[in-house]
Amino acid sequence: MAEFPGFEAHPVRLPDTSEITPHADARDRLRGAEILFRSEVQGPESVAFNPLGRGPYTDVADGRVLF
Repeated sequence: MAEFPGFEAHPVRLPDTSEITPHADARDRLRGAEILFRSEVQGPESVAFNPLGRGPYTDVADGRVLF
């Protein structure tokens, strides 16, 4: 992370699966999602959204960040 001065890692507490409602997205925005890069990348290592809610962004084991 030397290329990102000031970077700080923060632990994230993930909820227990029993706390997650099965349909948290009322608009079901992932219904038509397409799985890309199957068998081409290892990961995702993490998933993030920007402050405007755009994403998901994910990084994979070879260092790429995918949107």
